[in-house]
Amino acid sequence: MYPAGSRVQLEYMEPDPYSKLKPGDMGTVQMIDDAGGLHISWDCGGSLALIYKVDRCNCLMKREQMDALFNHLFIMPFENCEKMKSWIEKKLRPAFPAMSFDNGTKGKLEVSLNVNAFEMKSLKIGIEYQTDEKGHLFIKKCGWIQDAPAKDKINKAQKTKR
Repeated sequence: MYPAGSRVQLEYMEPDPYSKLKPGDMGTVQMIDDAGGLHISWDCGGSLALIYKVDRCNCLMKREQMDALFNHLFIMPFENCEKMKSWIEKKLRPAFPAMSFDNGTKGKLEVSLNVNAFEMKSLKIGIEYQTDEKGHLFIKKCGWIQDAPAKDKINKAQKTKR
């Protein structure tokens, strides 16, 4: 139900004098221990496990949902870049409230999610597109961007329209 890397939002936690977590705080699942404790790295800082059958959280996004979003991008008709950004924001902002866009290069859009998730660090999505004479967008590639290479290559998890 909560695979490692999933984005979650705290619903309820037993009162803990040492924790400043509150309902609505978001984090990324690190692991589930043998007792069913859900170990989470919280966006507000630190990590703390939720106790099975005591604390509650809501799963906002799993890796499979993100993969489905990538696939959906190829079939969605977008009138322009702003409409595409609006659609992406509607889908991702609930799970990644600190996300930001960088479309400095023509035909490329980078989406920084500004958290670690899906067992990757410094999560970014790269989208390559082309436009027709009317400005309509056609997605050529989209996938995870690796920070390490200076060339901003889209990694092995990339999706390419055939």
